[in-house]
Amino acid sequence: METIRTFIAIDLSEKVKKTIEDVVKEMKNDFGNCVKMKWVEKENYHITLKFLGNILKSDVKNVIEKMNICFSGEKRFSNNFHSLGKFPENGKYVKVIFMKIEKDEKIKKIHNKLETQLNELGFGKEQFYVPHLTLARVKYVINKREFIGKIHEIFEKYDDLDIKFNVEKVTLYESKLKHNGPEYTKLHEIKFK
Repeated sequence: METIRTFIAIDLSEKVKKTIEDVVKEMKNDFGNCVKMKWVEKENYHITLKFLGNILKSDVKNVIEKMNICFSGEKRFSNNFHSLGKFPENGKYVKVIFMKIEKDEKIKKIHNKLETQLNELGFGKEQFYVPHLTLARVKYVINKREFIGKIHEIFEKYDDLDIKFNVEKVTLYESKLKHNGPEYTKLHEIKFK
């Protein structure tokens, strides 16, 4: 039985992606050579609602059915990215740098609706969901002291981003892991009213 790697996400407009890309270009310069990171490509910017992992191709239709139940009649809304965050938040080693969402209650609400529907198909519920936009994954740190200093400087510099975005649709993606990064293919899209 063939499986595919999948996730469900909120898409962003090209204009918003371009604004984020401009911030990322500046951040890359700010970090300098103290760390080696894998930066997310502009075309792959999204807010993950649910990572499904490897599922049977034959189960895609069931996931789509649950998405349709969950999101039919959902209204569009606006939000904004307001600052930077890191995973783990209080850990010794930074693994992921991301953009925080200011008022994430509405996103958490649609995430919870989705979790309830997908739980009926046997997908487990996440313990702790933090809506965010991943910018980079840390591969290795070259100069730890400099990197820690840069994290504080850069987080302070971008503490008031105010990048507005609209939540207008949710998409089921297939994710193929390639040597130069993931490649996403849309399998299903639901537009909000």
